[in-house]
Amino acid sequence: MKIRLWHKILLSIMILWDATLHWVEILGLWESYPFYPYFPLWGISYDLFWTTFWTIGFLLSILIIFGRKK
Repeated sequence: MKIRLWHKILLSIMILWDATLHWVEILGLWESYPFYPYFPLWGISYDLFWTTFWTIGFLLSILIIFGRKK
């Protein structure tokens, strides 16, 4: 399968968003951060959301890694 640019962009956005959430929590700025998720998010629990989020991230990583091999 051919690696698409949007795979890399989506994975980068996922990692950047999660990293910013950690920094916001460390600094205690979650009330002022517009992208901070409040659970239940769209009726989804915290555990289900993050498990799904990083499963998608893992699958994108696999696509990127194995998509380079011919």
